[in-house]
Amino acid sequence: MDYDTRDKKRYIRASRWVKPDPDVQNPTRYYAVSRGRRIGIFTDFAKYERATQGFKGARSKSFKYYKQARRWLYRELFAKPGEYPLERRQKKELARRRSLSSQVKDFIRTLDASRIYAVDVEMTDLSSDGEILQVSIVNGRNAVIYNQYFKPEHQTEWDDTVPIHHITPERVQDSPSFSSYAPLFSKLFAQAQLIVGYNTMQDVRMLQQAGVAFPPALPILDAGEAYSFIHSEHQPVRSYAKLKDCAAHYGYGETQWHDSLADAAATLYCFQAMMDDENALFQLFHANP
Repeated sequence: MDYDTRDKKRYIRASRWVKPDPDVQNPTRYYAVSRGRRIGIFTDFAKYERATQGFKGARSKSFKYYKQARRWLYRELFAKPGEYPLERRQKKELARRRSLSSQVKDFIRTLDASRIYAVDVEMTDLSSDGEILQVSIVNGRNAVIYNQYFKPEHQTEWDDTVPIHHITPERVQDSPSFSSYAPLFSKLFAQAQLIVGYNTMQDVRMLQQAGVAFPPALPILDAGEAYSFIHSEHQPVRSYAKLKDCAAHYGYGETQWHDSLADAAATLYCFQAMMDDENALFQLFHANP
């Protein structure tokens, strides 16, 4: 059956056209057909050929990502690109975030830099059983507020994460356990006006799990989330970049990545650079009690 691609109402009703066919598991290519024997997004090349080969005036295009194929198909089927609903929502959301980010940055400029804390935490692993190995805090004036290794109370080995942070059991053998330091960190965060991190909420959850209390009104900024708008500018899906990629983008020098003190310093550098980058969109979060 041939479809009139100018009939928008029919297209909206037939939303199944923008769903990829399920014939191929983990497809590497998506074939979008806007005019042919069948309209839709195909993952099976044979089906795609049957839909287009020999069809006069066939229009199709191949994509690596499904969302790219869907976007192209919408644009082909709607008379005006501006009528593409997903794109319109994305633009509206981006405009909202830009406005919000400007307000957040204005708010941050009123804060005492010495009470802005860049925080990084290293763990034995990221599961609910993971234990804290190192916590580092650097304030907005580049002063080290805290940097300490901790010996896990339950785990004796963490081979899977040693290649990442290079903290071995031997390195923390004579370090204190974290549980006795949780009240100290609660007092430190009670003095803060802003917490900055990279994938911050994960570190906050780990600290809370270990007994640290965060003031409910304390604003928290995820520099990784802000940088994702820059990192994913030309990608179909917004995604996080690694801290070292963010740091390289802003010209930060080499460092000992995944040592929490080095990561906290790099995070602070990126945060300060993003304060002057209108494409880095800030949003504040809060720790759940």
